Parts: sequence; C-alpha cells; structure tokens
Amino acid sequence: MDLVNRIRSLVEEELEGSEFFIVDVISGDKSKKISVLLDGDNGITIQKCAQVSRSVSNIIDEDEFESEAFIMEIGSPGADKPLINSRQYAKHIGRELMVELKDETIINGKISVVSDTEIELEPTGKKKKKKSAKAGIKTGPIEVEEKQSILFNNILQSTVVISFK
Repeated sequence: MDLVNRIRSLVEEELEGSEFFIVDVISGDKSKKISVLLDGDNGITIQKCAQVSRSVSNIIDEDEFESEAFIMEIGSPGADKPLINSRQYAKHIGRELMVELKDETIINGKISVVSDTEIELEPTGKKKKKKSAKAGIKTGPIEVEEKQSILFNNILQSTVVISFK
C-alpha cells in the first residue's frame, strides 16, 4: 500500500462512526507533502483536525512504514474551495451555490434540498446575468428561474458563493 492510501486508510479508521469524513487527500507531485482535507456534517474544528493528525502521526511513527521524510497536513477545506463530497452540501442548505455542470453550463441558485443523488436549487432573487450576443459567450453564471434538480453525477464543480452583506 502506498503512503497516500495508507494515510487515507488510517484517517478513515480514526473517523469511523463519527460525523466527520474525508473530503480529499492531495499529494504533491514532486514534494513529499500530503494534505488531508476533512469536514463534518456540521463543520469541523481545528481541535478535531489536530486530534486526528496526532493520532495518525503516532501510528505512522510506531509502524515506521515510510523510510523517506514527508509532511502531512490535516485541515479543513477553505470557504473558497469547491464542494467535492456529496456530504458537504447539506450544511450549505439556504446558501447560494455556483454550479458548473459537465456540459460547461454555470448556474447560480440557493441550495434548498440535498438527497443521496441530487441537489435542488431555487432562485436567489438576484437579477439574471445574460449571455453575450457574440457567439453565445457567457458573461457569468445563469441564475435559475425556478426550482431545478441537479444530479451529483452531472456536476463538474460547485462552490459556495461567499456574501459579505
């Protein structure tokens, strides 16, 4: 088992039975840095990330399964990071989401429902952005006009729109 998969496995064991989950495990191509992004159904604290980091580090130190030095970071994805795991959507119900679909359409809407297979967006009440007359070039996301269901497997990327109101 390679290092990244071993760390993923150890973190999964540490989180088993809790409300916390792995969002992503990122390994640098040339660097020996491994970043583990965690989240929870109600968010995650720095203290929880530190506790998981200490626990996994202790196991790694005891097992001595890696001869080369590496850096492991365990944290949470920032507010500007795309939603990757379907479990991340539920805690954002009521917030505005920008969703890029696999057909390259980008839409905006307020997330109102999350199921195992899809999300539902409803209008945010903002004015719609229109397509440019030139060759159909989009000037921005298209605001949903009515409730719209989107299957997770049709989503390329979703990002919470941060508001400073």
